[in-house]
Amino acid sequence: MFVFPDINPVALDFGIIKIRWYALSYIAGILMSWYLILRIIKVKKIDINTKQVSDLVGNCMIGIIIGGRLGYVLFYNPEYYFNNLTEIFKIWNGGMSFHGGFLGVVFAIIYSGKLFKIPILTFSDLIALVTPVGLFFGRLANFVNGELYGIPTNGEWGVIFNNAEDFIINSDGTVTYNNPGIGIMFLPSGLGYYSAAAGSVPVYSNLIFKFKIYQSEFNDHDFDNVPSHLEDLDGDFDLTDDNSDDDSFADFVDGDDDNDGTLTIDEDLEPDTDLTLDRDGDGDPTNDIGDGDPTNDDTDGDGIPNYLDPDDTASRDD
Repeated sequence: MFVFPDINPVALDFGIIKIRWYALSYIAGILMSWYLILRIIKVKKIDINTKQVSDLVGNCMIGIIIGGRLGYVLFYNPEYYFNNLTEIFKIWNGGMSFHGGFLGVVFAIIYSGKLFKIPILTFSDLIALVTPVGLFFGRLANFVNGELYGIPTNGEWGVIFNNAEDFIINSDGTVTYNNPGIGIMFLPSGLGYYSAAAGSVPVYSNLIFKFKIYQSEFNDHDFDNVPSHLEDLDGDFDLTDDNSDDDSFADFVDGDDDNDGTLTIDEDLEPDTDLTLDRDGDGDPTNDIGDGDPTNDDTDGDGIPNYLDPDDTASRDD
């Protein structure tokens, strides 16, 4: 096994313009697919000209981008994007779906077939032949981002994805992680106790399994900068019964938790102390408003953070 290298997901940084490896993978996949289709129609003598191929690939590219983005918006977080329509166009912040992109390509094939009066199945076959190329470059980009890494393996080809503070590769090939996090799991059931006495351990004693956490991710379903687990206000481990403003949406999927007309993410007014992080993406990390945490803002000092207090309507956009 080898340890996943620290790869910057941004391939080229021109200040306000950042080109990510993911974008380059899209470009490489589309260009290679275009080239291969041209080769196929030439070798197989298919009655399609270069312009028709170029238009087909161009239409599919548009379908991938629009379909992938709309699929993500509609299937994953419609509440947030319907309340923040301009965010839909900010694809550089991430958020594309495979099934949305697939539907976009289907529509592009149908449109191109009708436009050029070429059988839709002919175009479908050509796209199907080159789809693995696009998926290949996409998976390379997933690897660079350290995502979609599959199931655990003990094989020599395995890759160790690590988000601990740091690690040491020992002389015997093992890896020691520093501050990876620790968890305990209790199994008080038939799967978690000895069926017979073992030494000083009596029968039916509960087993305690200890495991280390090398990577963790906090979900923020409504993208309001309040992690979803912190929106469990009553502490019952059920996010669906916490609804501060008594509307149709629980807090963890509600972009305006107190229904005061100011989005939760915009009620983050605390001064930003990290002058190295450009939160608003304008190229200047020194002029950001907010520290990325709406939970520590309480303008009127009543003990209720602004994002849960309908009396506090101040916005960082004011």
